[in-house]
Amino acid sequence: MRARDIRRRDGADLEQEIKRLQDEVFHRRFHGANEEKADRGLVRKNKRDVARIHTVLRARALGREVAPTLPGGTKKESSKS
Repeated sequence: MRARDIRRRDGADLEQEIKRLQDEVFHRRFHGANEEKADRGLVRKNKRDVARIHTVLRARALGREVAPTLPGGTKKESSKS
């Protein structure tokens, strides 16, 4: 996943992506510990994607980057509960 693609997505979507990637890393490592062949490259890639997403979210929180906008110039609403 490229940083450019991450910046185009809204915060709620990125939070879900972080959860999905972390779950996948956990499951890959678990299967590797049980002597199944694990794709270590995929684990590394997923961990880097999580770090990229965290970086973009932190930049938005600090105001260094703006969240994506909808057509018409309005910002996407975060559905954080």
